Amino acid sequence: FLSPFNLLIPVEIVMAGCDGDPEAEYGDGEILICYEFMEYLIKNSPEETTPAGVEPVDTVIGPFFDTVLHEFAHALFDYLDVPVLGREEDAADAVAAIIYLNLGKDEARRLIMGTTYAYLLEVVDTDPPTMEEYADEQSTSEQRAFNLLCIAYGADPELFADVVKMV
Repeated sequence: FLSPFNLLIPVEIVMAGCDGDPEAEYGDGEILICYEFMEYLIKNSPEETTPAGVEPVDTVIGPFFDTVLHEFAHALFDYLDVPVLGREEDAADAVAAIIYLNLGKDEARRLIMGTTYAYLLEVVDTDPPTMEEYADEQSTSEQRAFNLLCIAYGADPELFADVVKMV
């Protein structure tokens, strides 16, 4: 699914244990997805379809796919020397969203809603973000969820019309 980018240097996707750290990162031509990240997604998936219609499997596959695409965007920026204005993390999120939206309406909807579920789950029962969190290299989970939904709605207002009503 990433072959249209036709990079001259291969980008390897590796899954490995990360000493309990549920992370993912790109570096030295490799996208690392930690097993702990997958465990976190599985552990936090709902037991049944959410009231918003998000299937449990999509709350695992969506964020996993999003993470791979996000890290792949970092590889694109690196290999192609893409100048990024603003936060590179936000740009990587936007690239991931655009790739999502090119997978077809059904897949895009499922993946985007699953990813949004995961972002918003991270902020349940938490205090509002601090100024330091807003200034971090990564947007807050709330910002990432709304940015993703905004890109999705802008790309296909009909497909994501109900999302606007929910939030």
